[in-house]
Amino acid sequence: MTTDTEQLRLAADFAPASEADWRKLVDGVLKGAAFEKLVGKTYDGLKIQPIYPRAKDAAPVVGRAPAAAWQIMQRVDHPDPAKANAQALLDLENGATGLTLVFAGANAAHGFGLAATADALARALQGVHLDAAIAIELQLGESSISAASLLAADVRQRGFAPAACEIRFGLDPIGDAASRGASAHDAAKLAGSAVELVKQLHAGGFKGPFLAADGRVVHDAGGS
Repeated sequence: MTTDTEQLRLAADFAPASEADWRKLVDGVLKGAAFEKLVGKTYDGLKIQPIYPRAKDAAPVVGRAPAAAWQIMQRVDHPDPAKANAQALLDLENGATGLTLVFAGANAAHGFGLAATADALARALQGVHLDAAIAIELQLGESSISAASLLAADVRQRGFAPAACEIRFGLDPIGDAASRGASAHDAAKLAGSAVELVKQLHAGGFKGPFLAADGRVVHDAGGS
């Protein structure tokens, strides 16, 4: 018995390619120019090759569980909480399986974003059943990091079990400050505040992930 993967060989119609084959094509494009022309350099002088071979015995980087269903995340960023709520409900009714709540001051807010207040958050999520397999992702800025605590309080106030809610809190204060080039606080204070908040969320029964780093989410609660 063969598997679907064995039957569907996506590269079967393509001949194996080697680095020598690639270099031959590149030399044709360079038309006599030196290959070093394609080698870049970092600020401190390290060479960056145009192509690198796959590392031996490299393990695949799994971004999601195999065969897991895709999530359709819709951005909710209207500054008016009532309009943000209408936007969220419409998206969920039309097939979205999750909401990305963008708060004012976040890097991706682009001048929009929800206010990081309890009233604004509660109104924006009115009618959204957070324990019904609806994924929630937060995009926070330095001025809106309190939204993580406010969402946790809203979950408890509405009687949802924290562990039943799929919430990616997205805490990344140092990365946020680095992307903006400035912060009102030093890195040690930013990191310390984030760790303390993660501990509080974990103690409150939330499963995370809590931290975002380099495009990845970190599930560890720091002592869990």
